[in-house]
Amino acid sequence: MTTRRSLKIFACLSITLAVLMTVSNAWAFRVSGTGYGKTPDEARKEALAELGQNIRVEVKSSFLSLQTQRNKSLDEMKSKAIRLKSDLPILGVQFSELSARQGFMVDAVLTSTSAPLYEKELQTLSVQIAKNLDSLKSVTSAEAKGDLLRGVLTQVEQYYSLRIVAQFLHCENIPDISVTAEDIAARLAELEKKADSLAFGAKILAKNIRTKNIYVYPPTPRNSSEVTSFGSAVKDHLAAQLKTVTHPDKAGAFLTGTYTLLKDGLELTCNL
Repeated sequence: MTTRRSLKIFACLSITLAVLMTVSNAWAFRVSGTGYGKTPDEARKEALAELGQNIRVEVKSSFLSLQTQRNKSLDEMKSKAIRLKSDLPILGVQFSELSARQGFMVDAVLTSTSAPLYEKELQTLSVQIAKNLDSLKSVTSAEAKGDLLRGVLTQVEQYYSLRIVAQFLHCENIPDISVTAEDIAARLAELEKKADSLAFGAKILAKNIRTKNIYVYPPTPRNSSEVTSFGSAVKDHLAAQLKTVTHPDKAGAFLTGTYTLLKDGLELTCNL
């Protein structure tokens, strides 16, 4: 009798433990944010902002707690989660709203029920990335290749942002991609060492300039002040890439340049 009773008690404890573990796992994938505002839209935006911040905290904590595991994919995601600065994509959020005399309160909740949405988005992105990489094989223009690579880079970064949350939600069907953001950035840097057209060269020179009200002077041959037809063409291409003014008196900055003829092309240097 004693033995039978002990077994029954042990069985009951096991069932209780299993139920508690199930409940604990269900709550483990629930993150929420609360927002307040004079209008429902304002409160929703605040709630989503807090939800995004809470997801970042939870994701970072989740990966840090597993840092002893030596898994390449995990280590890569953990590193990206720690460095994460941009907003994470939030899909399938459930809202609840309360109104009062002074405004509205909204709760935004993300649970593991959103996992299929992340899996679908990741699958779509992985197919698009593979398709665009395959398209590179038939593109001959450096400018067109650069545009395509920049598009792929954006997609890869979106993929990683989605994957971070998907792994946090324990998604089971996460597709892999064949490249990293670092791979694409390296290919872009190599491509931009030389420009095969004036338009592409102007785009490379102007890509990191955020200054407004620029007056562009035509670049001149080195050790000369002569304005050539080539210099005028460069000015037009650069002006198309920048926020410029049409007269020096209205300028907040000036862009000047010189160029040197080489055996297989020319070298153009600009100063802002």
